Amino acid sequence: AEIQKANISGLKKFTYEELLKQQQLFSKSFCDRFLKILCDEQINLLIEETIPHIMESAWMNCHYDYERRNLFLKDDDVYVIDYQDMRVGPIGLDLAGILLDHYYDFNKDQICKYLAYYESIINLKNSKEDIYESFRWCGIQRNMRILGTLSDLYMKDKRDFRLKDLPRILDNLYNLIPDRFVIKNMIQNEIKPSLKVKLNSI
Repeated sequence: AEIQKANISGLKKFTYEELLKQQQLFSKSFCDRFLKILCDEQINLLIEETIPHIMESAWMNCHYDYERRNLFLKDDDVYVIDYQDMRVGPIGLDLAGILLDHYYDFNKDQICKYLAYYESIINLKNSKEDIYESFRWCGIQRNMRILGTLSDLYMKDKRDFRLKDLPRILDNLYNLIPDRFVIKNMIQNEIKPSLKVKLNSI
């Protein structure tokens, strides 16, 4: 919260087009090129709803690479490293980065507990529901981006050390998507089985 509210000049702001292009890596890189799955309109419907939700949330300083390996605890103080990607962005991006960890399964009750604490110290005029929704939609965008990015890293440079994270990232994405989206059926019935086959072949 202190980093998000700090007065830092010269930070570039994320654009609608950037966030959209990042999320489209899911269909273009992860599904089409990595898994050889033809994406249908359901993925586009999810993407088209995600970005407006993100744009409407509160925006602040955004570290943009929060995950546990970039946080260090020493003498009861938390140190944050790797600021090179810092931007102005939606509050949910950093919340998703730190709470939707790639090494742990999605746990909504635990996440809501942490978000309630965050809401108590951030001093925004946002309800707990608003903050959760920002976390949810930014988490959807982030996980779709990362699935595409890690697939690209493997296909371009044979960097396979992060491929083992793909199933959990996909599971966490599935759990974030509202049940009304038909894409959840495609993830369960087509994308997850295809990913398992692909990883077993590598």
